[in-house]
Amino acid sequence: MSEIDVLMSVYNCESYILETLQSIQGQSIQDIRIIIVDDGSTDQTAKIIQKEAENDPRIFYFYQKNAGIVSALTTGLQYCSAPFIARHDGDDISHPLRFEKELTYVKENEDCVAVSCYIDLIDEKGHAIPRAPYTYPLDTTDPYSFPAVEPYISQPFLMLRADSLHAIGGYRYLRSSEDTDLYWRLRAVGRLHVLPEVLGTYRIHGNSTTSGSKKNMRQSAVWSQLAAISEQRRLNNYADISFTHDFMTTLSEAENWRDILDRAGQQLTENEKKWLQTACAAKFLELCKMRATSASKEDLIFIRTALADNPAISEGAIMEMTRLWNSGQRREAILMAIALKQPKLAARATIRNLKKSLTS
Repeated sequence: MSEIDVLMSVYNCESYILETLQSIQGQSIQDIRIIIVDDGSTDQTAKIIQKEAENDPRIFYFYQKNAGIVSALTTGLQYCSAPFIARHDGDDISHPLRFEKELTYVKENEDCVAVSCYIDLIDEKGHAIPRAPYTYPLDTTDPYSFPAVEPYISQPFLMLRADSLHAIGGYRYLRSSEDTDLYWRLRAVGRLHVLPEVLGTYRIHGNSTTSGSKKNMRQSAVWSQLAAISEQRRLNNYADISFTHDFMTTLSEAENWRDILDRAGQQLTENEKKWLQTACAAKFLELCKMRATSASKEDLIFIRTALADNPAISEGAIMEMTRLWNSGQRREAILMAIALKQPKLAARATIRNLKKSLTS
């Protein structure tokens, strides 16, 4: 039995999988098995992996019809037997000492059940994406804030104790934020930690799970906040949300906000539905800021309605109004401020832009 099982879910990553595998094969710790579940790839991913497996007996390849990352990871877990599991995606790169440093930390800190690291970002061509360092604060989590302050560490570079993962029931069926949902639950059995050192390179491209359309952003917002409601329930000893495959499928088919919230609310109380609406609006604004994009007209209407009763959420609104103002949508910016009952926000956004234009 190996000390570490590397659990990988891959899908149509022929352009990156060889470089990814080589980064795993080149780790300073060689006592590993590489469990790869191909989630229905239609390109050359399978052939590349199988060719590598011919020369490396540590690689175990399994194929399944496309069913999503949670299904693939659950399948892969059935073949894992090592005491430690290292997650990896098919398009990212681990630095040579990643496994060694993460394993050392977990072994030396018995209260720690999961560890990750700082990361660099690259685009689909391998070019570095400059950004300010992200430090993954874990001491300020709050499932009740708008949006929820989540316990987040980088999942593609995660290492965790296998027994802890099994103790909480593994991954659950969320279309996105399955990692955040995992971390909320892992905190009940131990501590999470992030090594303050860059040990991996994360690739951002159009095929990434969290990239792409406004629909994906809406889905990301609602799933992350449902995970927070789940944590709220556990804290109060209430019956948890049932994250079944059918619930995931039904909610994932929704595109507009009304449909999304109607389907998400099937298992929620009236108070939870109200909280979810406000939290999703705040989370969507946060995602717009992170991805440097603007909300659509439909999203703006939803945000104005959802945040009208919670004007305390102003910074995200100011950021969105600034984007609207810069793109010439000044009427929408002012309408948002009025809906939030914060006309001063419109003035502040105007002043910011005037100062920017005068100094540019």
